[in-house]
Parts: sequence; C-alpha cells; structure tokens
Amino acid sequence: ASLAMAAVSASAAPAGKMITFRSGTEMASGYLALPSAPGRKPAVIVIQEWWGLDDFVKGKAEEFAKKGYVALAPDLYRGKVATDPDTAHQLMRGMPEDRAIRDLKGAFDYLRSRDDVDGTHIGSVGWCMGGGYSLALALEQPKLAGAVIDYGRLVTDDAKIKSLVPPLLGNHVDYDLLGDYRLRDQVSLGVSWNGQIASSRNAVYNGRLELRSYF
Repeated sequence: ASLAMAAVSASAAPAGKMITFRSGTEMASGYLALPSAPGRKPAVIVIQEWWGLDDFVKGKAEEFAKKGYVALAPDLYRGKVATDPDTAHQLMRGMPEDRAIRDLKGAFDYLRSRDDVDGTHIGSVGWCMGGGYSLALALEQPKLAGAVIDYGRLVTDDAKIKSLVPPLLGNHVDYDLLGDYRLRDQVSLGVSWNGQIASSRNAVYNGRLELRSYF
C-alpha cells in the first residue's frame, strides 16, 4: 500500500524544471513544463496568484503541458512564496509593477525564441493578481495570440482598452463566498468591453468563487 501511495504521489508531483531567461538587463526565472510529443507547439505564459510560484501554479503549467502546450510560469516574486494572506499581501504590494511586466515580456520573448514553440501561438493566463497581469501583458505585447483573465484587476482607461490587440477572455462570477459584491462591478465592466473591442470576448460564470482563487 505504501508503495502504491508513493507511486501516486510521484506521478502527481510537478515534473517540469526551473529555467532562467532575460528580463531587460536582468535575469528572471520561471517554471517550464514541456509536452511529451515532439514538434513545434503553442505556448502559454502561466501567471501566478498573489501567493507566488507555488505548487498550484506549477501544477497548472503541468496541466497545460499535458494538453500539448509549452508552459512557462514566471517567478514574479524572485524566489519568495507566501503561505498566509498577510505575507502574500506584502509580497504583492512590494513587487515593482514595471519589473513584473518586464519579466512577463521576457517570458514571451524566451518562448518565442525556442525551436519547439510556434511563435505565432503564444498566449497568457492568470488567476487573481495574475489575471490582472495577463491583461497587462496583452496591452504591452500586441503579438500575444490571446489572454485569459480569471478574476484580477481590470483596466478602466478608454484609451488603453481601445489599444488592446490580442483576443481577451475574462472569467468572473456574480457572487462569491466572501460576500464581496465589488466583483459585480468588475463583471459589468468586463461585459461592457464587448462593445468597445471587437476582438474581445468575455464570459460571466454564475457560481461560487473558490477562496483559493480569490486571494
């Protein structure tokens, strides 16, 4: 029984690896997960929640790899991971926004430079804090094939909204377990984007928001 449990644990553990890539004049790092099949593949930049590059995010990268994507999760906190909300809040507030965007753009350039990546099919996805940065990357990198926001901070500046080139999918809920109805405002704003950006799509999911995704 113990051997069986060990086998299950080993198979469930992330199997990717940490790599480094250039971010402006600096070096950044990230968790890279590769599909098993050979050939050029689409790629996705997997953007962390406010906890940092933890096993949840690495697991998401692995899931994308199993579906045939080259997945890279940049380490925006540069090696730090939070296990409680107070620390997560401090790390998020202390992270320079311009550095985070530069790291994400560096991740895009790294993926585009790989021989096993189809450079015309690189997208991004993020949760909560990462959802906001998925949108930020889409605004900064017009060659991104598409971006997905799972919650996260939205943009209200009309000029920025109109400058968005990549297709956008926003996933939100209209009610959450914490009773935070500010999400309703985000949903309304997200839906209104459809009238301003022809290439944008936004889906509103009714249901209960997982606490793990909220933070």
